[in-house]
Amino acid sequence: MGHDSFAVSGNTLVRHFPLYKAGDRNAQPTGVRARSATGWTSAEAGWVLRRERISDGPVRANSTE
Repeated sequence: MGHDSFAVSGNTLVRHFPLYKAGDRNAQPTGVRARSATGWTSAEAGWVLRRERISDGPVRANSTE
């Protein structure tokens, strides 16, 4: 539903996004913020993005952890 933020930390792309509970409106998520970290991996034809980890729980607004 949007409201994602992205940051680059070293060679990792980090995405923070809100988790919505049933009945939440688009602009008012009541769930926690989750984080997905994606790293570059060499592949046969170049580079690809591979998810390294995903977590949900309290995440500071400006954190790349």
